Amino acid sequence: MATKKDASIRSTCAPVRKRVRKRPKSGRRKGSKSPKHAIRIVNEPTCQHTFSEQQFLGLQVTANGVTLPVQNTSLTTLLSYAIMNHGPNPILAVLEVSPNAIQFAIDQKYTVPTGSMKVINPMHFLKWTRLTLTTESGGSASSADVYFQSQY
Repeated sequence: MATKKDASIRSTCAPVRKRVRKRPKSGRRKGSKSPKHAIRIVNEPTCQHTFSEQQFLGLQVTANGVTLPVQNTSLTTLLSYAIMNHGPNPILAVLEVSPNAIQFAIDQKYTVPTGSMKVINPMHFLKWTRLTLTTESGGSASSADVYFQSQY
């Protein structure tokens, strides 16, 4: 039986102090006491990144296929599916995207050989994303672990 684990980590970036050279203004008055070149410190706004992960471990993949839950990826800036094939047969991984979580179009299709890992990223942006795994060899089952990771 497959297990699903959720993890979410939030990190905040500290303000960045940056040195900027100030160029002399043209038409400066003669005898002005301000230096021609000054350095000023600029505080840039803090950045926030949210990392989210879902693990689907011990999936039993057959010719009928295993479809993972649909993910709302509308707010993500980066997302990846890592598929690890632990079974004796190659796995076909199909990544699909959808505007409405009902009608899906194939975005990426990869074969994951036995004992290896593939990372899949969508090429097209739509609100919903899902992954379907099937075995290539017809009736023989295989096992896999899938990690869905996103950053916003």
